[in-house]
Amino acid sequence: MHGRGASRLCRGTDFAELLPTLHCATTLQTLSPMRIALVNQPWSRFRPPVDRADSIAIWSYQTARRFVASGQGSVTFLSRNDAGQPSFEVRDGLTFRRLPYWPKRRGYTWLRRGLDALGWQDVPFDHDAFHRGFAAWAGTWARRDGAEVVHVHNFSQFVPIVRRVLPEARIVLHMHCSWLAQLPAALIEPRIAQADGIWGCSAHLMDPVVARFPPLGTRCRVVPNGVDVAEFAPSTRRPAGQRILFVGRLSPEKGVHTLVEAFTRVAHVLPGATLKLVGPHAPTPLDFLAKLDEAPEVRALGRFYEPGNDDYLGALTRLVPSALKTRVTFAGEVPPARLPRIYAASDVLVNPSLSESFGMSLVEAMAAEVPVVATKVGGMPEIVSDGGTGRLVPADDPRALADALIETLREPARVRPWVRAAAAHVRHTYDWSHVTRQVTRAYRELVR
Repeated sequence: MHGRGASRLCRGTDFAELLPTLHCATTLQTLSPMRIALVNQPWSRFRPPVDRADSIAIWSYQTARRFVASGQGSVTFLSRNDAGQPSFEVRDGLTFRRLPYWPKRRGYTWLRRGLDALGWQDVPFDHDAFHRGFAAWAGTWARRDGAEVVHVHNFSQFVPIVRRVLPEARIVLHMHCSWLAQLPAALIEPRIAQADGIWGCSAHLMDPVVARFPPLGTRCRVVPNGVDVAEFAPSTRRPAGQRILFVGRLSPEKGVHTLVEAFTRVAHVLPGATLKLVGPHAPTPLDFLAKLDEAPEVRALGRFYEPGNDDYLGALTRLVPSALKTRVTFAGEVPPARLPRIYAASDVLVNPSLSESFGMSLVEAMAAEVPVVATKVGGMPEIVSDGGTGRLVPADDPRALADALIETLREPARVRPWVRAAAAHVRHTYDWSHVTRQVTRAYRELVR
């Protein structure tokens, strides 16, 4: 199964074809409760209710609480311990277990000595030993809690560890990046062959997996990220303006440097235009992305990691001309609860990424009826139709990005139909309730 056929197979919206008896929530509610264990990324701090968290933790929390509220079963979160938090608690109907965590720079004494002998500063992220202790603890607690499904995010090496502890459980490996297609097949295939479900947040991620590992194609699903459409409901009192918004991590692959360069062009044409950058300074490690991606513009990001030039936030601030300093705001990280108001006070949302598996800010802005401009990268063309629900431009092209922003801000009447179509698309495709139904049906298929 390749190309367009693979996309169709993987899309979560095709579950009705596979499960004819599960057409509605009423039918789902008549089935026996399931016990789910969600394994967070080992460094992810999880503080319910989610007020500061990465997009993966947000996905887990938003789907889990709806899953439990609909009577489908129980969910236990397995995440790293954190100062000031109990090792066990129940909140919002969800169980939280916080596990021992050893930052990989410290590690065990014997492992540290071995790494030093090999000349490694850290355990390589694709190595079997990467956060092995965390994965073992997660598997142990999942077994004690009687988990029927163990849901692991991103790290394929965790799958065999969990499988050894829970040989009868169903294991889902849920990808939010392209590692299954980028890392050596001989390394990846034995791991993912032990997973019962292989999910990804976009067809951009899953199509290459199906093509690379055809025997595993029927295990693959696209299960997207989402948005609370009620929380991000459009504002009825948005004053007209020329306010450009970026929401996301300040990291080289997010293309924020391209956006700053584009804004210098926009600012000369539109004297009232402003740019607000919302998100933490949290660059992706070089080994996680830039050294793996084949796209030349992504590989070129290595320049932002060179000694003496490895402060991306500093590089961005230096890119802003002195005459525009008052028109560019670095807002830093903000609690998710504040984001709806920030979108409501903006006139266009831009995602200039050079690498993007999904694009959470796009569906949030579209739900809020804020026009979107994005790059033709990764999973974003699956969300945005150029000229239908927003604008798409080539990646790493400041001039094209500037032109699209200027056009969007100058011609609100032309943009208005896109905005309405975008909001309808999000309501019917990406609302968390819709995503949770897909997840529930996928779990049901695994445990039946």
